[in-house]
Amino acid sequence: MDETQLSIYIDESGTLCKSDASPDYFVYGGFWCTSDQSENISANFGRELIRLFPSCKNGEKKASTMKHRKERILLSEIVSDSEGSFHPVFVSEYLKSLEKPLSTKEEKQLHKNYLLRRFVEKCIVDFRQCGYTSETINVYIDDQPKTKIISYDDFPNYLSNHLHAQYYSPSYITSNAKISVKFMDSNFDRRIQLCDVLANAKWNHYIHGHNDVEKGLEKADVTRLKLP
Repeated sequence: MDETQLSIYIDESGTLCKSDASPDYFVYGGFWCTSDQSENISANFGRELIRLFPSCKNGEKKASTMKHRKERILLSEIVSDSEGSFHPVFVSEYLKSLEKPLSTKEEKQLHKNYLLRRFVEKCIVDFRQCGYTSETINVYIDDQPKTKIISYDDFPNYLSNHLHAQYYSPSYITSNAKISVKFMDSNFDRRIQLCDVLANAKWNHYIHGHNDVEKGLEKADVTRLKLP
């Protein structure tokens, strides 16, 4: 088996709130790749983004402002350019099924931590099924406002402790790898911008019935987890 580093990139779309006024789904979208392919994927996305949106040469184009057809073109080109090294992943939750309304910032942060952990776990499982092992797992997340919760671990420690089986509750999977978590400014990272497109396209699939994400990724090996 090959030994290499696993890199995971994640962004979100939707509002994590159970209410009649909020859309029914919340989505984490992103991808995993081996770390040696990360820069290639970044360069491929940057090239295709600038081709479609020339004004984005030194910045980003938010997926929420893109036409759905162009989201589909972007995703299709990344799949084609990356030649099997790009592995899209989605974790989606139907919010009406939640037992609690997640009405406080603390409840929302704890639930986000749970969803992010499930995302990382799915990536690790997929990574292993592709025949890889890794001594280091690098997780990169779009930098969103975070709520510090007294008596609870922050997400980097929560993730590491779960994967290293340091809690009393059972872990879905375990790993001896070193866990690194970084929160990234999407304006300066093409890979997080790609995650924005993935998450937004998947959210639009659920909320508005658009199939651009399915068509754009039809030649990719996509991992999906729909909760509950």
